[in-house]
Amino acid sequence: MKLHGRVTDFEGRPLHDALVNVLGRGFERDIATVSTDEYGMYEVELESGTYLAVWICKDYKEKMLEYWAWHVPVYNDLEMNARVDGLELYGVNAFWPRQRSTVMVFFRPMSLKRYKAHGSTDDFGPGLIPLCPNLSPEDIEITIDGAPAPLLCVSKVREEAPPDQYSDAYLAHVEAEGIQETDAYRKINVAIVDRETGERGEGSVFWRHTLHQE
Repeated sequence: MKLHGRVTDFEGRPLHDALVNVLGRGFERDIATVSTDEYGMYEVELESGTYLAVWICKDYKEKMLEYWAWHVPVYNDLEMNARVDGLELYGVNAFWPRQRSTVMVFFRPMSLKRYKAHGSTDDFGPGLIPLCPNLSPEDIEITIDGAPAPLLCVSKVREEAPPDQYSDAYLAHVEAEGIQETDAYRKINVAIVDRETGERGEGSVFWRHTLHQE
């Protein structure tokens, strides 16, 4: 099976020599690694299956952070395009709250400019790790299979990050009409903007409503 796509910045400019990395279920990093060509295009041959994640980066920690896609189902040829900039959305996941037309979407954003302003995470003491942007609903765009998913509400949540540290993340509640009417994977994409730093970022998860039964 073939995983392929195009990597650009948020202005649509192709990013050459961006790394595309496919991770197995055990978080191995040796499933596949390829680089984009001069047009930002990539292609990798994979065995049929669902892969834990695909992460894509260009000039990591210098100019940009990573794009992450989770639970990537490669059972047919799959096109997966990505945009990268200074924000990384890690751990994107979705939860069905048993309401017919809504879904909860979790993501943990981190800012490169905030990281550089505060130094290495090894330098952070107890308390908040200050990498998360302050987002308003208008800073968040969520789509399901490319169609807008209206945002009902969004909450900032905190995660423990031992020892004696915590980081901020977000939980968004969106409309998702018909999302549980098929066992097919749906691509849920989250794109955000940090208006304080001017950075942008996106991340994805491939989700289906029967995942909680597996």
